[in-house]
Parts: sequence; structure tokens; C-alpha cells
Amino acid sequence: MRPLAFFIFSSGCASVIDNLLRNYDKRIRPGYGTNKPVTVSVNIFVNSFGAISAKTMDYRINMFLRQRWIDPRLRHNVRGDPIAPDATYLDKLWVPDLFFNNEKSSRFHDITLKNKLVRISRAGEVVNSMRITLVLSSPMSLTKFPMDTQLSNGTRKKKSNKNNSLAKDFSFDPKGILLGQCDKNYESGTFSCIEARFVVTRQLGYYIINIFIPTLLGVVLSYMSYWIDPRNSPARICIGVFANLGVNTVATSGSLPKVSYIKAIDVWFFACQILTFICLVEYAKVNVYIRDHKFREQQIEIARKKYDMLIEEEEAQVWPEALPIDNQLFKEDPDDWLFEIIGEEPPRKKTELPEFRYDELPPVPDAEWLDEKFRLWIPVLFLVFNIGYWSYYS
Repeated sequence: MRPLAFFIFSSGCASVIDNLLRNYDKRIRPGYGTNKPVTVSVNIFVNSFGAISAKTMDYRINMFLRQRWIDPRLRHNVRGDPIAPDATYLDKLWVPDLFFNNEKSSRFHDITLKNKLVRISRAGEVVNSMRITLVLSSPMSLTKFPMDTQLSNGTRKKKSNKNNSLAKDFSFDPKGILLGQCDKNYESGTFSCIEARFVVTRQLGYYIINIFIPTLLGVVLSYMSYWIDPRNSPARICIGVFANLGVNTVATSGSLPKVSYIKAIDVWFFACQILTFICLVEYAKVNVYIRDHKFREQQIEIARKKYDMLIEEEEAQVWPEALPIDNQLFKEDPDDWLFEIIGEEPPRKKTELPEFRYDELPPVPDAEWLDEKFRLWIPVLFLVFNIGYWSYYS
């Protein structure tokens, strides 16, 4: 009896469906001519939500879209559950021309069959459910990127019916979602629009690992140069250049969104680039101090040598013990007329020696003193910046 009963029931449903479509015109909306709008209840069930791209400012969503409306022309007297015809039956019915205003791309699912469902109740209530995947545009304010919270738009509109022809009623669990009306006024009339905004907060894990930590290490690397001997020019220059290039490479990464205003991540990059650049500027000044110090040492060494030479020349002058007298009266026996110098030596003419003073050269700042100051100032400056940065943007 069960197979026979099922056959009779199936045959009855098929005949009811055929009778419903006999004089049915899908080009005319339900209740046309009564001046009453068709109330369409829209319900979505989100299967997955993700792939939010700050670079292209869009996101991907997979969901079941359900619409309910009453079509008096589809009333029937079949008892029990609503009639559930094949999904192709939907092409023969009037359906609301709903569309997503911010859609970039979309697709229906048809594995293993078309993911669509149609139900028609005795009162003529039609339930239309379908599974779709959408890529929706979502303009974002990236002022606090990547510590930002975004409102992703999901706007649905009725394309061709005015409010007096069709009204929308949105049914959705509003947890983490902001709902609202966004009816649009055009020259041809006011069109129904409903809007859902998904509240999403960006996860920092990716940006901490791939942006903040590498740039932080670049700043630490540049800070290490202050501990290297100032006379080791190749090491200090290489460290400063590599640190600055590393920060610039991360800052110009193609994965970051490009906008015309300053983002939070741009402030971070700017601070790191300034600190790594200060490393090079500071060593340039240290190098000037070192050259001045070498020049000072050379001048001191030249002055010391000149002074020593003058002293040696002064000490090399020796007076004889006897002085001959060159006179014609004493040429007969010159040996008897030698005068012996008795007592102290006669005064000699001394050479005027310049007074040698080390403090006559201009003082030169100490390069090591400058390094010591920067060893203290740079960590304090970076710490103060981090406190202000994370307090403001978090």
C-alpha cells in the first residue's frame, strides 16, 4: 500500500504544480493592481567569511540566501508539508530581482546538483533558498592599519521595483552585525535597500611576524653599531646601510595597501627608518671627530719634533778652553801668548725657543663620548615612541 500511496501523492503534487502554472505569468508581480507592495523577507546564513584584503578592499563570503514572499496565485489545497518542486521550477515563477550593490564577482554552486531549493505552502508562500559565493567590495579606512576594526558592507537592493511595489524585511542574528535601511532615491522613484555591516577586527599575528619584528630587528642592528670601535669604519657603515635597506624593503612590500593618507604602519616605518638613518648620520659626525683628532695628533707631533730639534741645537754649542789672540805683535812666539779662560764661561747668545704648549690647539669633541650618549638616547627614544604608538593606535 505504501508504494501505491506514494505514487498517488506524487501524481497529485505534479498535477497541482501543473495547474498552478497553467494561467501563471511570471512577468507580473504578485498583487499587481492592488497598490500593495510585495513584502519579501530576506535571510542569510553565513557558511564562511574571510579573505579580507586590505590591498584590494574586498572580502569573500559563502552563504545561503533565503527569500520568502506570498504569491496568491500559487495557493493550493495539498495538505501536509509544502510542495517542493525541482529547482528548475523556479525559472517559471516570479522572483524578486534582488542584487548585491557592492558585488565584484559571484557564483552559484551546482555540485552535485544546483544548490537551490523551492518550497510552496498552501497559503502561497514561496521559499527560495540558494547557496552562493560572493566577493564584495568594502571601502576601508586604513588610518589605524593594521590595528584597525572595519565595517564590511553587504548591501542588497531591489533593482526594478519601487517601495510601493516591493518592501524588504531583513531577518538576521545581529550579533557582531549592524543592520540598517539604505533606500535610494532616484528620478524614477525610491528603491528598497537593506544593509548589513559585519564588524571585523584585524588579527595582528601576520603583521607582527612579517613586519614589526623584522623592522624592530633592523633598529636593534643599527643600535649595535654604537658599540663598535669608531675607527672600524667598514663595520659601522655596513651595519647602518644594511639596517636601513632592510627596513625600506619591508616598508615597500607589495602586500601592503597603498592609499593616499598616512596609516599606522607608515608611522612605524618612518620611526624605524629615522632611527636607522640616525645611525649613519651619527657615524658621519664621529668620523669627522676622528679626522680632527688625527690632525690634532699630527700637529702636536710636528711641534714636538721641532721643539726637540731646537733643544738639541742649543745643547750642541761647546766653548773652547783657550782663546788665541791674532795680533802682529805676538807672532814671534804665539805659544807664550795664549790666554787661559779661568772661572765661568762667558755668556753666550741663546737661541729664542718657542714655548711649547699642548692646549694651544683647538679642543676636539671625543667620538667615544658621542657614542656613549647615543647608546643611552636611542633606546630611551625608541621606548618612548613605542609607548605612545601602541597607546594611541591600540
